[in-house]
Formats: sequence, structure tokens, C-alpha cells
Amino acid sequence: MGCKKLCLSVALLPFLMICEHVRAQCTQPSFESRNAILSGSHLSTQSFSNGSTVTFECMIGHKPVNSRASKSVTCHGAQWTNLELDCTRKSCGSPKEFYNGKYEVESGILFGDKITAVCDKGYILDGQMKDRWCRDGGWDGRDPVCQVVKCEAPPTIENGQLEAEPSDSYDYSMGVSYRCNKGFSLIGKPELHCSEDGTFKPEPPKCLDVCPKPEIPHAIRIGGKSPPYELGNFIMYKCENGYTMKGEDYIRCSENGWSPELPKCVAQCTQPSFESRNAILSGSYLSTPSFSNGSTVTFECMIGHKPVNSRASKSVTCQGTRWTNLELDCTRKSCGSPKEFSNGKYEVESGILFGDKITAVCDKGYILDGQMKDRWCRDGGWDGRDPVCQVVKCEAPPTIENGQLEAEPSDSYDYSMGVSYRCNKGFSLIGKPELHCSEDGTFKPEPPKCLDVCPKPEIPHAIRIGGKSPPYELGNFIMYKCENGYTMKGEDYIRCSENGWSPELPKCVVLKCVAPPAIENGQLEAEPSDSYNYSQVVSYRCNEGFSLIGSSTLRCSQDGTFKPEPKCLGSSNRVGVVVGVVVGVGVVVGVAVAVAVGCVVGRVVGAGAGAVAGGTAGGGAGAAAGFAAGVIYCCWKYFGSKQPSFKEVEEEDMVL
Repeated sequence: MGCKKLCLSVALLPFLMICEHVRAQCTQPSFESRNAILSGSHLSTQSFSNGSTVTFECMIGHKPVNSRASKSVTCHGAQWTNLELDCTRKSCGSPKEFYNGKYEVESGILFGDKITAVCDKGYILDGQMKDRWCRDGGWDGRDPVCQVVKCEAPPTIENGQLEAEPSDSYDYSMGVSYRCNKGFSLIGKPELHCSEDGTFKPEPPKCLDVCPKPEIPHAIRIGGKSPPYELGNFIMYKCENGYTMKGEDYIRCSENGWSPELPKCVAQCTQPSFESRNAILSGSYLSTPSFSNGSTVTFECMIGHKPVNSRASKSVTCQGTRWTNLELDCTRKSCGSPKEFSNGKYEVESGILFGDKITAVCDKGYILDGQMKDRWCRDGGWDGRDPVCQVVKCEAPPTIENGQLEAEPSDSYDYSMGVSYRCNKGFSLIGKPELHCSEDGTFKPEPPKCLDVCPKPEIPHAIRIGGKSPPYELGNFIMYKCENGYTMKGEDYIRCSENGWSPELPKCVVLKCVAPPAIENGQLEAEPSDSYNYSQVVSYRCNEGFSLIGSSTLRCSQDGTFKPEPKCLGSSNRVGVVVGVVVGVGVVVGVAVAVAVGCVVGRVVGAGAGAVAGGTAGGGAGAAAGFAAGVIYCCWKYFGSKQPSFKEVEEEDMVL
């Protein structure tokens, strides 16, 4: 019974070792947080066998923090060892200074940072490239050149000219001066300068005849010069007999003309005015411009006004050149508080007196019937009609594709009334399902959308091993694996989101094996190819004088490799194997009395004796042959099988 268990364990051991080797592999490593990338020779490889070593290098524009740090990682089982290499951004150094300008540094002077060339005031950058970036080899572009701003010839002015002959161009801050022709006055600043925007500033002056000869009826000039007049000239006047001067008798020519305003020569009393008392002349006096001494006129309140004191006198009398005081004083009439109205209110801006305005404002969800929202206090009261606020109405809500309302739609909806949407089977609702009639007469927010955001994925050579069958809605997931002979590129797990399947759908690409391994003292039967398809077979043969140990054919396996690897051994190696077998069998026969113990001792002693007999060249093969022979002999002895031949022992050794 013990020997049966031992035989089964020995037979399964090679296959378990192969399976373990298939599972132990690593995916392509990534250390982006260290700013390092795989070396170019490894970029096309998606998976690596146990024990594989790959190298990393710094991303462009980066350099190692420690130049002695290891750049390699090794696949141990299904995990990579830690990467010592850590890269940091290169420095471009402080940019070179340039004339008439400087650089503005935004964030720094490391790889990827930007500096901006800014010229001094009065200078402009030659060319459009003002920004420079820190690249792998330093600052890109060329050194900036700031040229002085140039102004074209200054503008000409009417009735004047420049003090000096104009040039074709002027550098920044250079100035020019203007002067006026005889008889004209210069208004503005006589000097202009070339400014930073390439124009002369300020605006050029004007040469104007600012003070024409004054025309004052019934006035006589008694001082000052005769025309023409220039800035600073003055005139003094007096009125003819029978007229009185209103204003100043002395005026001077200024940039804005005569100052103060020209005087007037008027009759003894001009038409009286008492606007501060909100009173106006009675209609019979409005057409009379002047009044003689002793004349009497009457006033009345302006429209929309009433007397403060109904007993006050409404008359005034001309005494010399002045009118007596007016007792009448008028104030604005009141329209009273406006009448309240339903679903709204009045906003009072300043008051409820003549000339004041009130505005009708409806409550939220109501709208004014008509365009007249403002009412004014007139002489007879508030103008217009009482406002009416009607509830806001919304038309039928919008329809949506691949969905409908939960309830039958109405022809119209009042303010704040709501509707709900649902999607047809197989579609997902994106947005808010409920809309309400808003104050502007539309449903808000925007209606939702019913989208087939996640159609059935079509992935050739992929098999669904998890998740549900179509149709798919938001939140559903699927898990895939590839058919034999294909390997997956991408994630095997995807989930339905608002933007479709996330992450992107994987692909099942044809599995390829690299060239099969070369063997010592042997070669392939056919010329090797660059790559082989899944399950494709290659055959080996040994050179003359060597024997093949193991299978002569290898097949491209699911992990992308050929295995197990055969060996070609010479005659000296084979002698070691034979001696090891003989000694191993002898030892097993000698201890066969105890079945279980004999099998174990035969295996151990046979292997040791084979190693001793085989010598240095064939020790390994001899030990293996001795081990196999002991086990096989044990099984033959106790189960009645025939004694195994040396050929069978050799084949058994190959399997082990």
C-alpha cells in the first residue's frame, strides 16, 4: 500500500512542477511614481516568466536621484522586486539675462517649467515667441531680443505745425512741440512724446479761434482791444441808457471761450421766475419778455402742485430792476397709497407724490397681464389701471427619445406642478427624472436622456465568466477570459457607467511564442522562426555521438514558452547512468524484505550510488537513473510486472 502512494506521488511530481511554472509569471511592470519607464527592449513584452529580469531608465527630462541605484527588477513568482531607481526632473538652470528685459518665472526652472520673456517699458519683443520651456536638453527657442519702440511721424494739426522739422520715426520717449499760426490759440498740451504703444501721447493740441468778437445787443465796449482776440485778451462793457446789465461787465478770453459768460443788457425788469416755489406766470404774461417799473404780474401753481397756504398773495411788482417777493409757495400733490392687488405688490421707489413712480411686481410663479408695470402719480391721481397677476403656465413637457412620462401629459401646467419620466426597457435614465414648471414658463431642469450607454460588448475570442447577460444597465459588470491560444490585453473586468463601459473593452490577441531554446550538442530539425503560434510544435535532434534525453518535440504553451527542454548526452554520461541503475537496483533488491522501507532506501541509496558511479560528467544523470530504477523495481517486484529495461529507465529519468 505504501509503495502505491509513493508511485502515484512520483508520477505526478513532474506535472505539478510544470503547472507551478506556468502559473508563476509577472505582467509588465510599471513604476511611474518614480518617473521611470521600461527600457525599449522590454516594452513589447506583456508577461515575464519567473526569474526574468528587466531594466528601467529615467523618463525624458529626468535624471537618477542616486546614480548608483539599481535599475533592474526581477520577477519572483507573480511579483516584481522593488525598483531602487528613483528619477527627478532635470534643471535647466537660471536663464541667461538679456538686454532691456527680463524673464518671469512661473513655477520653477525644472523640466517642463515655463519662463516668459518680458521687455522693459518702451521696448517690444522681436518675434512672437515670448515663452520658453525647459526641455531635456535645456531651454528651448532662442534668446529674446527687445527692440526699442518706434513711433511714426507725429500727427499734423489744423492752423498749426511742429516747432522743428519732423523725422521719419522716433524712439520711445522722444518728444515734439507744436505752435499755432498767428491769430489762433493753442488748446491742449504743446508737447507730445513717443509712448510704449508706438503712438504719440497725449492727444495733439488744437489751434482754434476760441474767442470770436462778442455780440451783445445794447452793450458798449469801454475797455480792452479790438478783434481779433487771443488767449488772455479782455473786454469791458457798459449798457446803453434804458438798459441794465445782467452779468459781469469784464470778460477774458480763455481756452473755453469768453469767461465769465457774456453779459446781457436788459430792460429794468425781465420776465420774473420763481421756479423754486413751483409757481409759474399766469398765461397772459408769458409772451412779455420785459416789464417797466411799477408793473404787476400774477403767478399760479405748476401742474400737479397746490398752494401750501391758500391765502398767500399770488402777485409781484417791478420796483426798479427787481421784483418784489412772491408769497405763493406750492408743493406736490399726493396720490395716496395705491390699492392692493392679488398675487403681487407695488414697489415704491421714492414716495407717492406728484411725479413719483410705483412698480407692480407679481409674486414668484405669477406674471403681469399686459406690458404696463409702472404707474405714475399724475395731477389727477395714479395713471393706468390696476395690475392683474396671472399664474405662470407651462405647455406640455418635452418628449424624450426611448422614454416617456409616468402619467398622461396635460395641455398645460400651472407654476410648480411637476412631471416624472421613465425609460423604456433596456435604456438607462441619465439626469433627473422629475421636472417642474418654473417661473419663466418652462420645465426645469433639462429633461433626462434615455440612452443605451452600454451595448453588448463584441470581443472576439473572449468568454464571459462573470456578470449578467444583455441588456445592460448602469452598474452592471462583466468579467471575461480569453480562449485558449489567446492572451488578454486590457482589464478582464468592466462596468457600465454613464460614459459607457469602463475601463475600455479588452482585446484577445493571438498568443505567440518566442524562438524555442537552443540545446547543447543538438539543434532544431527545421530552421527556427521569429515567432510561433499557440500549440505549434518544433522537433529537436542530437549531434552525432549524443543521445536525446527527454521528448524530441516541444509545443508552444499557453504561457508563451516551449518546455520542457530536452538534453543531448554523450557516451560517458550514459555509462554513469547504467552504473547508477545497476547499483540502485542492487540496493533495492537487498532491502526488498521490508516493502515500504525498502522502496524509500532503494530510492535514496540508488540515487547516491548512481552519482558516485557516474563521476563528474554523468553524476547527475546517474543519480536520477538510480532513483528511477529503484522505484520501478520496487513496483515490479510487488505487483508482478516485468523487470524494466535500461531504455525504460532512461525515459523515466527524462520525465523526472
